[in-house]
Amino acid sequence: MRKALKLRTQLIAAIVVFVVLLVFLSGFIISTNQQVDSLSRQQEIANNIAIETGELGYLANDYILHREPQEADRWNAKYASISDNIARLSVDQPEQQAIVGNLAANLLNTKSVFDDIVSSPLQPGGADTGFIDIMWNRIAVQDQGMIFDANRLAGLIREQEIGVRGVMLFFIVALMGAFGALLLTGYFFVYRRILRSLADIQQGAGSVGSGNFSHSINESHDDEIGDLARSFNRMTVNLRGITASKADLEREVIVRKKAEEELGEINEELNATNEELTATQEELHQNLDELTNREKELNSALAEKEALLSEIHHRVKNNLAAFISLLSLQGSIEDTPEGKRLKLDLQNRARSMALVHETLYKTHMFEAVDMGMYLDTLLDQIAGSFQMTKSVKRVVDAHGVMLDISRATPAGLIVNELVTNSFKYAFPESFDSMAVRHAPPSISITLSKTDGMFELTFRDNGVGLPLEIDLATTQTLGLKLVNFLAKHQMRANIEVHSKGGTEFIFRFRG
Repeated sequence: MRKALKLRTQLIAAIVVFVVLLVFLSGFIISTNQQVDSLSRQQEIANNIAIETGELGYLANDYILHREPQEADRWNAKYASISDNIARLSVDQPEQQAIVGNLAANLLNTKSVFDDIVSSPLQPGGADTGFIDIMWNRIAVQDQGMIFDANRLAGLIREQEIGVRGVMLFFIVALMGAFGALLLTGYFFVYRRILRSLADIQQGAGSVGSGNFSHSINESHDDEIGDLARSFNRMTVNLRGITASKADLEREVIVRKKAEEELGEINEELNATNEELTATQEELHQNLDELTNREKELNSALAEKEALLSEIHHRVKNNLAAFISLLSLQGSIEDTPEGKRLKLDLQNRARSMALVHETLYKTHMFEAVDMGMYLDTLLDQIAGSFQMTKSVKRVVDAHGVMLDISRATPAGLIVNELVTNSFKYAFPESFDSMAVRHAPPSISITLSKTDGMFELTFRDNGVGLPLEIDLATTQTLGLKLVNFLAKHQMRANIEVHSKGGTEFIFRFRG
């Protein structure tokens, strides 16, 4: 037993060394990757601090200009977010730790400056512009310092991450070299020795098989190969003393014939089984061909349906376009200012409906309307139908929001009525938007979806609606239409606000 374990012991030792190296490499790679991931997160936090610090400066400027409580609340929320990000920074190098300390100190200084601004009695538009300039400069100095420190910290963390990756790459290359050396050592000291010994045994077996019972194999190896050689030599010696009789040979022939007959029977059974498998395979091919044909028929029917839907929306758009053209004919409506306004309103309402079908036709999405594209185009069409003496800024925020046609059409009509009213009445010549609202004339439309609820918001910063306005009892045709469409077609809740202009909010389920 002592000799039989030598070669196996060498193999086991080689495997153990290989496993130890593999475990070490795996542990090192996992540990280094975790360190790299941690550094990446710290770098991302530092970049976020730089970005949010810039936003903090804009929020402070807005508060200095307008002194609105909600602007102070937004500033405090952004301050809390930056403070939380600084607290999440976990660095181990002295230079990085010093930068984190500077960030925390500058943030506290920024808070102190902003608290001074909040506690000051000055109001927007006051005469003491010097104080406002000082506050602006103090805020800007603190913000620029924090942005510089945050960007510098991100760069240092990036350099540290690159260094860690370099160390990891060096160790991986070194360990791969060790693996290669181990494999070469195993080949020359174990496998090469085994292969040569087996070749000698194979040659001896061929010689004995040809009738040379005097052949002997070298038994010099003191391991399992040597034991095998000695066993082979003993077998050769035993074969020399064996004399096969005629009876023994005849019995051997009978046994072999019987075995050949059994093999023939098994071969016939295998041929029958193979024929059954072939028939089953042909049946499967036929079923597959049938399924492929059905799939082609279904794809053809789907393409035909999409083409039909596209043609329907195209014809509806063309019919509405023809209706708009009829409205523009001379004499179709009384040629008075009121008649012209009525004709323009009817044309814009028809355009808003036609634009729904045009959007579906262009996007080839017939189940829902891309409201971002639709509202952008609708607002441009309405603005183009008015000759405004003032420039009105238009903003649409509905990117990626989709509505089915049953809701997109009334939503477009509502937006058409509200935008038309703003162009007509929100910005008269006597209204100075910069003096009253501290901003140029503007109209904004926002559509969003949260937890299955849509929210459509229209807002302008014009003169605002009369305080006594009531959508349920108003005699204005446009607002009556808005109220009817929102409640009876969209099933929406309506909020109306007049502070700082006009604001309509519609909430409805998707």
